[in-house]
Amino acid sequence: MGVKNMKKVPVLLIMVMCCLSSMAEAEYFKYKDPKQPMGIRIKDLMKRMTLEEKIGQMTQIDHKVASNKVINKYLIGSVFSGGGSVPAKHASPQTWVDMVNDYQKGAISTCLGIPIIYGIDVVHGHNNVYKATIFPHNVGLGVTRDPVLAKKIGAATALEVRATGTTILSAVKKMVDPKTKVVYNENPSGEMVKSGKFDYAIVVVREHPYAESFGDSMNLTIAEPGLSTIQNVCGSVICVVIVISGRPVVVELYVKNIDALVAAWLPGTEGQGVVDALFGDYAFTGKLART
Repeated sequence: MGVKNMKKVPVLLIMVMCCLSSMAEAEYFKYKDPKQPMGIRIKDLMKRMTLEEKIGQMTQIDHKVASNKVINKYLIGSVFSGGGSVPAKHASPQTWVDMVNDYQKGAISTCLGIPIIYGIDVVHGHNNVYKATIFPHNVGLGVTRDPVLAKKIGAATALEVRATGTTILSAVKKMVDPKTKVVYNENPSGEMVKSGKFDYAIVVVREHPYAESFGDSMNLTIAEPGLSTIQNVCGSVICVVIVISGRPVVVELYVKNIDALVAAWLPGTEGQGVVDALFGDYAFTGKLART
């Protein structure tokens, strides 16, 4: 037996003995017993942990590099989905559940069987999940000066797995008289607006998506085709412009050409909330942050 092989034997034996010891004591672990005081459970677990297990449990990795095998091999304690970190484009809630459950299987199949903590960026509600309700950013909530509202949004975010929030378009159609004809056009030309004989127009413009520095704008202007749409529509018909943004954007240059402006602060899928205020059911009461 060579020197290299001799060095491998003790490592293998330690690993086997660890698992055998776990199986022998599987009928009872103090740290797994919810009836035991928390301090007792912590001490029992800590004395069983190797240095590698302690390091692994203090480590959080992004889900993009996580897998059942990685979590099991490196004894990872936490996995995180930051802004835009999703299992797949337009992933369904079930896809999320399956992914997290697979990670948990890797974690609980280790010697100590410690489940992972799954962290996720929910600063706008459950914003990583496709079709979830998007709430205003913390800054937007802060300027409402309404702690009760902020608490309700926090509770809704904590409970929400998926959402059927309304869009602004569907909310408008729901609010207006059934006899009112609502015409939607994503990029209307000036000629189209003039020939349509419209009484009013609602123009919704937004920022391009961004998260965690990805998609940052180097200026504060309204992104195209938003600006062109405002110019094409508001010059021909009475219009209200709704700006959906998470950051301040420059609007002073365009205010003279529009009849009303709403800063919606990322209402996302909850368009009904914007339309309620637009049609007068609720007053605009928010105050902008200022020094």
